[in-house]
Amino acid sequence: MPLRTNEPMPNATKQKVQVHLYRLEEGTGEPLFLILRRTAAKNRIWQPVTGNVEEGESPEEAALRELSEETGICELCSCRRVGAFEFEKGNTRFYETVFVAETTKSDVTLCWEHEAHQWLPYERARELIHYESNKQGLDSAYREVKQS
Repeated sequence: MPLRTNEPMPNATKQKVQVHLYRLEEGTGEPLFLILRRTAAKNRIWQPVTGNVEEGESPEEAALRELSEETGICELCSCRRVGAFEFEKGNTRFYETVFVAETTKSDVTLCWEHEAHQWLPYERARELIHYESNKQGLDSAYREVKQS
């Protein structure tokens, strides 16, 4: 589904976030996006930082928490919402808010959910990302980065 910037559906049962973290490459100033590879139990797919919004938490708070948990990166230059979309999986409806965040840090501390990471230019990151919704989120993040 295309990204939308509307509010969550009233019947959405789960809220999620995806966060496209980037840093500017020294010398060229080009954005490099962080992608993470899930463990074998999750088919070793590549994805951005993702996660669930916990009860009582805003999507923005969830984005910052997930960044910290999955990458160890807490120091950001910016973190802004770039879109949202809805989807169904089984009998569950989801509303996923998409963020783009900038950091100057390059060191990543992976959590148990991931076994590898890469900082890549947009085109290469998009090739490796598994889910179409994550690719669409990356597209929105990249457009935002190029416009700023």
